[in-house]
Amino acid sequence: AGWLAELGAMSAEQAAARLHKLRGSAGLLGAQRVQALAAEGEERMRKGATMAELTALLGSLSQSLSALQSAASAWLTQPADTSIDGALTALTDAPQAYAALLNLLRQQDLEAGSALRTLGPWLRARGLNAQDLDAVQRCVDALDFERALSLLESRHLAA
Repeated sequence: AGWLAELGAMSAEQAAARLHKLRGSAGLLGAQRVQALAAEGEERMRKGATMAELTALLGSLSQSLSALQSAASAWLTQPADTSIDGALTALTDAPQAYAALLNLLRQQDLEAGSALRTLGPWLRARGLNAQDLDAVQRCVDALDFERALSLLESRHLAA
C-alpha cells in the first residue's frame, strides 16, 4: 500500500508519530484490530525496531485497514439518513468514542477536535446544551485541553 511506502520513508520518530495518530483515529472509530496493531507498531518503533522487523505487523495492519475501508465503503454508499436519530444510530459505539475523546483530551492530542465534532450530536442528546458544547469546542480550538476535559467531566455525560 502507498501508506506503507510513506511510512518506510519516514524517520523512526515520524513513523511512530504516524502510527500513534492512526491508533487514536482507529480508537475513535472502534476499529480495535487497527488500534491494537498501530499501538504495537508505535511501541516497537519507539523501542528501536526497524521497518524490516515490522514487516509482518505492518502487513497485518495493512490488511486490517483494507478490511475497514471495505466496510466503511459499504456503509457510506447506503442512503443518507439526515435525522438526529440516524446520526445517533450511526454512533453505536458512542460511549466508547466518548471515553476515547476524554483520553485524547488527557493526552493533549490534536485528534480531540475531530472526535468532538463527530460526537456533537450524541453529546447534545446526552444533555450537553449548545452553549456548553460551544464552550468545549472553543477550549479544544484554543488547545486548552485541560479546561475542555474539566467542562465535559463536570457534566457527567458518561454512558
